[in-house]
Amino acid sequence: MKLQAIISGEKVHDVGHRIFLLNISLNSGIQRFNARNIINNSNQQVIVKVTMEKSITGEIYDLRTDIRSYLDRKLSIMELDIQQIKQKIGLM
Repeated sequence: MKLQAIISGEKVHDVGHRIFLLNISLNSGIQRFNARNIINNSNQQVIVKVTMEKSITGEIYDLRTDIRSYLDRKLSIMELDIQQIKQKIGLM
């Protein structure tokens, strides 16, 4: 299964989101992880794409909960969007 998460806000670059999400991915057995910073309509975004085996897809809710819990402590986060995607994901 392939997922994409987009974290948007005024200040989401250079605050540790990518390394936090990389650590969650490694601890969850996710094999492919890619994260990058972009600017979209003058809002900063972190776009994260992961590929996981079907055997761990039951943990998606837990991943979303972990990510949301972390992001809720960060005042600069305006939006978190996690969705399933079909495109190929490269390694970071």
